[in-house]
Amino acid sequence: MFEADVTAHYISQQPTEGSRQYILFRRVLDTQQMDSCAKHRRSHDAGWREAMELIWERQWAQREQEVRSGYNEVRSRI
Repeated sequence: MFEADVTAHYISQQPTEGSRQYILFRRVLDTQQMDSCAKHRRSHDAGWREAMELIWERQWAQREQEVRSGYNEVRSRI
């Protein structure tokens, strides 16, 4: 809840630019989640590995290129 309050305050200071940056940051977060899932697909723990494989197939496999492309777009702005 605190994070939502801070985010809302940040966006309210410059609504247009703050909103744009927040939306773009979602691409960074998606990439981090996808990379974490990919990393744990190679886990030594069979249960963890199986769970990450299921998540990968259902959530990231079809979107990998889209997520990477979105991240690279944001990264190029830095």
